[in-house]
Amino acid sequence: PRVRHFRQRGMIWAADIDTADPRFGRRFYREALAREVLLRPLGNTLYFMPPYIATEADLAFLAQRALQALEAALAAGDVAQPGGPASPTFAA
Repeated sequence: PRVRHFRQRGMIWAADIDTADPRFGRRFYREALAREVLLRPLGNTLYFMPPYIATEADLAFLAQRALQALEAALAAGDVAQPGGPASPTFAA
């Protein structure tokens, strides 16, 4: 799995992404923004802080788009890394 140490405190969720790509955070930010989601990772840690008024549909949208952005960022980073795997695998 590439997603590790998932944790939650109130409405703040976080998970660490297992990647050696030093540009992962920037790459993920751009991929998320391209999918209409504003998420700013800190290093290899993704944080989600949805508003209290978020509906179930809002949270499903956030999760789906974040997963798409994560897959794209990891795939792009793996291609950029010499010897990186061709198809990343992780548990979300």
